[in-house]
Amino acid sequence: MDRPLGAGEGSSGIVASALERAGLGGGNRLLDQLTGILPDAQLYVSSGDGGDDRSVVILKQLTDNLSISYDFNLFTNDGLFNVSYNFGSGFSVQTSNSFETNLAELVYSFER
Repeated sequence: MDRPLGAGEGSSGIVASALERAGLGGGNRLLDQLTGILPDAQLYVSSGDGGDDRSVVILKQLTDNLSISYDFNLFTNDGLFNVSYNFGSGFSVQTSNSFETNLAELVYSFER
């Protein structure tokens, strides 16, 4: 389940607490650096299927069609850089890049 963190008081404390529990003592410093690079970005904690699959994600919608995000796994210290571009008419491209993998997907979606 993904839990977005708004700009409310204490939201950075939740993420900093998660970073602290993962052994990353400089959690507040890391958050300050991330939000300084990408102001007005969304910051949330994502939990995947397994117990070791918790990540801090920073997402920035650059335009109506283009978004970028960085996903930092708290347990494996792996980072994943994602770019998504919506071409319209149901077509989009999504890329994910890390030190270990590179992935590009052309996606077509439609509603009934």
